[in-house]
Amino acid sequence: SFAAPDLVAMAYDLPGCLRVMLQCVFEGDLVDFEGRQYSVTALHEDRTASLSPGARRVLLRDCSLIRPEGAFCQKKIRRRQNLELLSCEDHCRVDASGRGSINGSRVGQLDREGCHYLLPMAVSQPVPEGLLVNSLHLSATGMDQGWGNTGDSGLFVYLRRVEGGQVDEPLLGITYDRRRSLSLEHRASSELLRGPFAPQAGDRFLVLLRCPNYPAWSAYCKRLQLAVDCQEQVEEKLPWSLTDQWRGEQERAFFRLWAALAE
Repeated sequence: SFAAPDLVAMAYDLPGCLRVMLQCVFEGDLVDFEGRQYSVTALHEDRTASLSPGARRVLLRDCSLIRPEGAFCQKKIRRRQNLELLSCEDHCRVDASGRGSINGSRVGQLDREGCHYLLPMAVSQPVPEGLLVNSLHLSATGMDQGWGNTGDSGLFVYLRRVEGGQVDEPLLGITYDRRRSLSLEHRASSELLRGPFAPQAGDRFLVLLRCPNYPAWSAYCKRLQLAVDCQEQVEEKLPWSLTDQWRGEQERAFFRLWAALAE
């Protein structure tokens, strides 16, 4: 059991040799540039590297990897979290004539989609950088006019892109339907968001209150919360590093590369 740490550390020797053979440079590596040794402090999208000492920025192709001391000693892990992006307690109302109000104050002319009037209620905070949004969770307090027919008014969540524009299809919705429930409290969750519906950093969510133009219909909402289930990718430094004999794995590294070419 006392030898276990050394065995784990040696697991880095073979990847280290492979990286040197492929000249795969990471931040923290030791490289040769114009006959001198430097440590790589940053890699840039234009295929340049910042070197220390001297704060030099040079072409990556002009560097030769000497010792792979960098980020391969880290692993990326995903952490799940639930993040609230919107909380609103404005009292919003829209009726069958297209009259909309927020906290008793009339709003301008509402957009219309088919027979439905749409009242913009609130816009969320932007999706933070570095988060992968998996699903949405919407909770609200509201109802339709409370008598007569039901089941065609409610709330809808749309994705508003950071560069402008809006995804046409709603990501999530709540339908007021007294045949299913008389409760004023409503909850809904989305499916896994992928493809054109996948939120990106900086995107926001727009919540609309919808009501049809059927005679005497109306809808209101007086509390709204929107949260996202998301994943954050972070780097965790591992406790081991290359052994002093790491170059002894060069032969195994060569045969592994050769075998990979044959596959």
